[in-house]
Formats: sequence, structure tokens, C-alpha cells
Amino acid sequence: MRLRGIVVEGWTGLTILSGLVCGLAAVYVQVGPAFALVGVLALLVGLYVPTISIAFVFAGIALDTTGLVGFEFAGLPMTLSKLSSVYAMGCYLVNSVMRGRPLVRLNYVLMGQIAIITTMVASVGVSGRPDMAYRFIAGVAMLTVLTMVIERAADPEQMNYLMRFMAVQIIGLTIWNLMSGQDYVVFVSDQAWQERSSGAFADPNFWAAFLVVTCPLVIASLVADEDSVVARVLLVAVCILYPLSVVQSYSRAGMLGMALTVPGLAYLLRRHMQYLGLAVVVAIPLLPFVINLDALALRYSTLLDPTVEADLGYASLSERTELLRAGVQLIREHTITGIGVGMFSTYASYVTAGGVWKVAHNTYVTVWAEQGILGVFSHAFAFGAVAWSGYRAAFKAPTYYLRTVAKGWLLGMAGVALMALTLNMMDFAVIYYCIGVGLVVESTTHRAPDAVGVRLGAEVRV
Repeated sequence: MRLRGIVVEGWTGLTILSGLVCGLAAVYVQVGPAFALVGVLALLVGLYVPTISIAFVFAGIALDTTGLVGFEFAGLPMTLSKLSSVYAMGCYLVNSVMRGRPLVRLNYVLMGQIAIITTMVASVGVSGRPDMAYRFIAGVAMLTVLTMVIERAADPEQMNYLMRFMAVQIIGLTIWNLMSGQDYVVFVSDQAWQERSSGAFADPNFWAAFLVVTCPLVIASLVADEDSVVARVLLVAVCILYPLSVVQSYSRAGMLGMALTVPGLAYLLRRHMQYLGLAVVVAIPLLPFVINLDALALRYSTLLDPTVEADLGYASLSERTELLRAGVQLIREHTITGIGVGMFSTYASYVTAGGVWKVAHNTYVTVWAEQGILGVFSHAFAFGAVAWSGYRAAFKAPTYYLRTVAKGWLLGMAGVALMALTLNMMDFAVIYYCIGVGLVVESTTHRAPDAVGVRLGAEVRV
């Protein structure tokens, strides 16, 4: 039996494969036969069309939360995103070997990610606590591999299908969160603004970050997917749900990140203002039903007057201020070498006389404090490589569709980079996923225009 991308000799290979899956299912899952059937079908489909395995990775990330699967491997908690990533890696590895395709395309982004891992490993020697650093380094290393797999496995010709799948996933999750109160993070308070939608991440800020980095990419794709009625419907739906969901998260960082993306999205939608207008007309009447407007005003008034939050008995802003001070002090004392990966909470507690024990709510401060000046250079190189790749793809990709997707990618990256000023997102999986998708587009800039195909708009557009 011959499949595109992999050869299975008769039914022998399929029988062996089915037996292995059934055996594993019998060990780990009581519903072995059903699990085995789904596993075999998913594996075969992933081997046949590797882009489908990348879609499954997004589904895993979108539904991810620590401990969701409930077991560990090599000291690492297994989650849906990790399991789907391993599945995608396996599919692409087998597919590449059978087709004789290179596994890796060395690019500046990959070089930057390798540099980051190198400085993380180097900082362990400074801290003397490898047990504290192991999970962080292993997580970033796995996400780096995932970025590489996505870039190599996803087919630019199938990008529109991948983006539509992502749109459906986002729409389903956002509707569920808007309509259901079961996924709220609720603090004991009489103030409604403390009820915050958190998606599947158990943290409202990370739910907002997920939306800020993915929605601009998806919206840009749907804008350029001009020949599909389905894409038009999905475009309106995402344009409605993106702002509603970010606002419902009550994430102040999320609001700032989304605000950064809005002008760029409006520019991309300039030829389709009727869809944007329809989204606004539908969204405005929905506001009172999904969002407490009084609570919203109270929540964001704390940005203008921090004493409001103190009067309510909460200390989120003051805590962030103390963490920032602790981080700056650590940078001054350990500018060159840093304190070691994963050591911020320990040192911050010491620096602030036990007043603060959490990690810094600032990715950039955390990097410098823990990894020293070498970490700053490696991250600056990696961030610069992502920005350059996005710029190159946005203006040099061979089709109008791919150039537009790249512009949405840049918007999402810019939004989440702004949010990183108040959140620690070093190992936030969806960022690496979006980087990989963006690199798929960037890789087309190295090909002849006619090598990408006409389905995605290979004709010259301005």
C-alpha cells in the first residue's frame, strides 16, 4: 500500500503499527480499542499530509493546561500540547526519511533559538541548581524543535486550510468562554471585575496573550482568502470575538497588546470594510450580555489610579512594581553572569527581604537577571531574526496571500512582545507555534514564484 510521502509494505507494516498502538493503549488507557483506532487513523493521516499534524498541535496548545493529562515523563508534566507536538515530530521524521528530505533548514531564527538554549545552559553553572533549571531548558528546547518541525512540515500550499482550522478552533473556544461561567478565575470579592475568563490556560493573562498572538495571524489569512465564502464567515466571527474575549479576560496587558494590533488589522481590512463594519454592528449589542461594563470601567481605572486597586484589597500593581525593583537590583548585582535559569524567585525573595517570592512579571527583566548579558544578546539576536524574517516575508513572499499572512504574523508578534513587559512568557508554547507558521511563509521567499502555486494568489497583487 503506497501513500504519498511514506511507503508501507503491504499490510504488514500497518498490522505492526496497529499492534504497537493497541499495546500502548492497553497499558495506559482502559478504552484500548477505541483509543488505538483513533491513534492509528491520526498517525496515518499525519504521515500522509504532515500539515494536518501541525493543525493537531494547535488544537493541543489551545486546550492546554498544566497537568491536564495527569502524568509525567522524565520529570516533565505531559499536556495536550506536548503530546500533540511529539506526534507531529514523529510524523514529520518518518515522512522526511522516507522522502529523503532534509530535516532542518538552518535559518537565523533557529540559530537565535539555539543561542538562547546555549546561554540558558551556561547560566546553570552560575546558579549551581541544575534541578531548578532542567524543566525550563527542556521546555524551551522542545519548543525550538517544534518550531523547526512546523517550518519544515507545513505546506505553504495548504496554509489557507490550516488557518481556517485555527479560526474554527479559536471561534469555538471564545464562544465557550464568553457563554460559560465554568472557566472563570474567581477571587473572593464583592467586585465583579475579579471574575476573569481564562480559556484553557488557568490564567486570564495567558488566555489574552494566546488571542493577541494568534488572532491577527488568522484574521490576515482570512482577509486574503478571497475566493472562499467560508473564510468570509470566519473572518467576521473572529473580528467579533477577538476584542470581546480579550476584554472579558480583564487583562490589562492583553488590552494593551490588542490595542497595538488594531491599527494594523484595520489597514489589512481596508478593502473589506463591510466585514469590519458588520463585526462592529454585531459586537456592540453583545457587550452588555458578555461583559459587565461597570466592572470593566473599574478594572481599567486601576491603570490610571493604582490606589483604586489598593482600596479594593488587592496588590497586583504594587506586586509588579516590587518585582521590577527586585529584577533591576539583581541585574545591577549580576550584570554579566546572571543568577541562573529558574532562580529569580529565590533571589527576589532574598533581595526584597521575603516580601516577594514570585517570578518577575517581565520577560526581559527575567532574562537579564537570570542569564546575564549573554542572555540579553542571544535573545536580542533571536527577536531580531524573527522581526527580519517577518519583514522579509511581508514584502518578498511570492503571493499576495502569503504576504498578507506575514503581516498578520508581525502584528501578533509585536502585540505579544508588548505584553511580555508585564508577563513572563519564555516558554509560552503558542508563541513558538506562530513563529514556526511564520517561517513557513518566510521560506517561500527563497523559492521561485511559480513554485508556490496559483491557488494562494500567485498572480501579482499590490
